[in-house]
Amino acid sequence: GTLTMNGGVFENNTAYAGGAVSAKTGTSSTFVGTVFKNNTATCPQSGGLGGGAIIANAGTLSISGATFEGNSAEYYGGAISARGETVEIKDNTIFKNNVGVTGTALHLRDGGVATLNNVSFTGHAHQAGNGTVYITGDGTLNMTDVTATGNENGNGGILYASGAAKVSFTGGTYTGNKAYANGGVIDYRASGGLTVSGGTYSGNTAVKGGVLHVSGSTVNATVKDKAQFNNNSATNGGAVYLEKMDKRAT
Repeated sequence: GTLTMNGGVFENNTAYAGGAVSAKTGTSSTFVGTVFKNNTATCPQSGGLGGGAIIANAGTLSISGATFEGNSAEYYGGAISARGETVEIKDNTIFKNNVGVTGTALHLRDGGVATLNNVSFTGHAHQAGNGTVYITGDGTLNMTDVTATGNENGNGGILYASGAAKVSFTGGTYTGNKAYANGGVIDYRASGGLTVSGGTYSGNTAVKGGVLHVSGSTVNATVKDKAQFNNNSATNGGAVYLEKMDKRAT
């Protein structure tokens, strides 16, 4: 089936998975200017599901100019959990104060392609969490002109990547984000490759890698196009920390 929604509000809804919306295999969903606020997914880690506002599986999900605020998942994807999905999020979509453990805002897994363009993330926090955005499996994540401020997680203040995920950061502003352990902005542990092109990274903190933590024996990481790392701090590697590297970091 297909759903297109212009405007509208989803608030204070609760479900086992997909607090507001559950989109099953092969469906197409579009949300323009829609507000998702204080929705909850109660599925525990053992259930493998989540998505405080939306859960989507092996279809297409398009979000433009929307707001996700105060949504929560017991474990996966405080705002959105997507599996094998083609996801496009753009045009000043706002993520604010959502709560989950694996992806305090977004949880992406089982392949698929996610594109984030002109999106903001603010105030996501979970001391034991992995990434405001979490991606695993063999999917692709492209983040362009993202603004992220004041997000805090155990690992990956903004991004935690594992498996074979391929990730790119292009432009954007990342300020005052924190990891209680690794990667104040990015904790990259995947084999698909990481590219950071330009962008400004300032005032981010972690124990290892105030901006970027790269770990794994099959990891390729490239930073280019005059990316700026300013006034970041960590116990080890104020901006960048590399470990277990036997391939390429340039």
